Amino acid sequence: MKVWPVSELVTYGFNAEDARMENGGKHLKPEDYHEAMKDPNAVMIDVRNYNESLIGKFAPPGIEVLDPKMRKSTEFPQWVKNNKSKLEGKKILMYCTGGIRCERASAFLT
Repeated sequence: MKVWPVSELVTYGFNAEDARMENGGKHLKPEDYHEAMKDPNAVMIDVRNYNESLIGKFAPPGIEVLDPKMRKSTEFPQWVKNNKSKLEGKKILMYCTGGIRCERASAFLT
């Protein structure tokens, strides 16, 4: 087994100043998240990696989920740039597996 120090758990490839953690998204209780999914002005982003997203989505049928299909988290900033028109003026909901990726990605979007 190897252990080594890292500066961040998930590397998105952007500067920490461009995604300050205190600017991250608002945490919602599960029932509030489910209610927010019904908002026609909301978009959901699956920030898990491509293999995880193949397993299934955390959204009920009929709710569109934007899937960056990332092999590596460092692809997220470019995906945001390429999909800016889908995100502008929208309420953005995110999900991942453990919360760390959502924390970093939501901080980047603010």
